[in-house]
Amino acid sequence: MTADPHFLLTLVACAGMITEVGLLVCSVRKDKLRVLALPAVTGVVYLITALCFDKIDYFARFFTPMIGLGFVTVILFAGELMPAITKYHVLSFTIIFWYLFAAGYLVPPSMLMGSLFMAFCACCSVAATLSLFLRGNPIPFIRPLLYIWHIMIVALAGWSQFSGKALDFDATVPAAKLPGPLVVFITGMAAMYLIILFIDLQLMTELFLTGRGWEDDEDHSEFGKMIKNVFRNKFQDIVPNKPNMLALILGLQFLLTCLNYRLKLLSPFLFANCCLLAMPRLVTLMTTDPAVAQQASLILLGSTKKKHHK
Repeated sequence: MTADPHFLLTLVACAGMITEVGLLVCSVRKDKLRVLALPAVTGVVYLITALCFDKIDYFARFFTPMIGLGFVTVILFAGELMPAITKYHVLSFTIIFWYLFAAGYLVPPSMLMGSLFMAFCACCSVAATLSLFLRGNPIPFIRPLLYIWHIMIVALAGWSQFSGKALDFDATVPAAKLPGPLVVFITGMAAMYLIILFIDLQLMTELFLTGRGWEDDEDHSEFGKMIKNVFRNKFQDIVPNKPNMLALILGLQFLLTCLNYRLKLLSPFLFANCCLLAMPRLVTLMTTDPAVAQQASLILLGSTKKKHHK
């Protein structure tokens, strides 16, 4: 009795998802209860999915546990996993966005205004580039613009992942044309990264926008200020630890992106997934340290509130 290759690839993709979550969790402060709860809930979600959906229903069996794992991770580790974004992260993701767009996988949704949408993307890209030359703590309008642009890149990259072109091993695809396990594993890691990052960014933006509406309310004014402070911390304007090395890394990403676009050494999505996984970690390594990242955590909301009341 031979194993179903589609089922095996789904398991490999789920292994990539769990690996990505493990890397994220290991990089933050944690306690044993939450760490044990994560794989337990993940196993239950995958078991329920396997029982409720037929094995040929690839999308339900793959995406349901992925989304469930993403939400569970954000709920358990919301304060620690919410990303601290810098303008260098935005520039790196901007390169990925235009590469995917040029490769033909990202097309502006018809419900948006075609040329206007492209003009907005171009303006945000220019702003991301110009922000490299800005120093200090001004840029009150560029900061939220780049944060929204970062969310859009994550959303569009996620949409392209789930469009079926990135990882197509539906039951109708012959086994000879199925992607290799390495491609499936990396894609599973990248998809999990995008889901967690998008949920985190969305939550952060909602908190910020909600805080803005409370400025005139005496009972919530302090909380609104705290949310704004957290938002500013989440888009850090800091001096790189090694500016020359950081410039080299971003320049190398741009060069490799151009070479892969011309020579097609790797498939577009495999290359984009490698960039999505590697570049944020490399940029963070060059721009911040664990103390700064921890300072930007929502865990500090309580202590910040106490300081305001003193």
